[in-house]
Amino acid sequence: MRAFATLVFAALLLAVTAPLARAGGFDGNWVALLPPQDNCNGTAVMTLTMSDNTFQGETRSSGSTQVFSGTIDAEGNGTILIYPRSSGTIKFSADHFDANWNARACRRHAMGDRALSSSEAAVAYAQRRQLQSRYTDLARKAAQGDPVDFAVLRSAYPYTDQWDPYGNKTTALLDQAAAAATGKDCTSAMEKLDAILKLDFTIDAAHALRSDCLAATGREPAAKIESNIADGLIHSLMDSGDGNTEASAYVVMTQREEMDVLANRQLAVKLRQTQVRGDNGHLYDVVQGTSATDVAVRTVYFDVSSLVNGRRSRLAAIETLASAMP
Repeated sequence: MRAFATLVFAALLLAVTAPLARAGGFDGNWVALLPPQDNCNGTAVMTLTMSDNTFQGETRSSGSTQVFSGTIDAEGNGTILIYPRSSGTIKFSADHFDANWNARACRRHAMGDRALSSSEAAVAYAQRRQLQSRYTDLARKAAQGDPVDFAVLRSAYPYTDQWDPYGNKTTALLDQAAAAATGKDCTSAMEKLDAILKLDFTIDAAHALRSDCLAATGREPAAKIESNIADGLIHSLMDSGDGNTEASAYVVMTQREEMDVLANRQLAVKLRQTQVRGDNGHLYDVVQGTSATDVAVRTVYFDVSSLVNGRRSRLAAIETLASAMP
């Protein structure tokens, strides 16, 4: 399952996600997509332009913009000044950069890549539309009870317009649906669950709750379909790896899927590192956790390349649509 999904999406996304090594130093436009880190709970987009080993740029998050500048040496090592008072370090290679600095509320780590050109953005946008169509088609078939490849369905989700990588739109709704179902109010629960699945069809817990409510009201065939979807999604996730190494990392599309893995393995999070670049160039979340029955600390690797690629795809769509406006 993992190998099939990897081959399918490697072919579709090669033009977008492959490192774009260019000769001529580090001049040009660069972009990084920052997940929630430390006490900074929101996501942010970092853009910069390099010219003659001097760069300027900005980091934008919801309701906030920070401007920065800096210089690098011939090897790509340099400093970054975040106005008005923060500073940090930055390191460029041919195709990506790493930056570390102290923000007002947290420690920030950015891992960026060269920005897509207009032609690359157009290709990425066309691929995004393909993947959105695939997601819609597979979700429709699964809802009808038809067999689908849940790994492919999950892999297409980050390219949808409603993608919710950190559960900002769905977590509260799922809690409300679970509370309603526990209180035997399946009418309210089903309303919440329908809203959730329009945002994210890949939430196995939503399908499991829906199955319980359908069974409670005597709709056994529909309940079986929902139960099968829940099982297919969680097996697809857990079969994507074993998490013991980078090479066998679980492949996740949302942070919720990380929490699903940890819950299934009965591990409590002790330490989390986000978007660590591995030896193969992929990005990983690395979680150390313990179980209630075993005091040993276990390290679990999650391949989060899809989270980064999904955000880059969204930026490409914005850029392509903006360039087409009169």
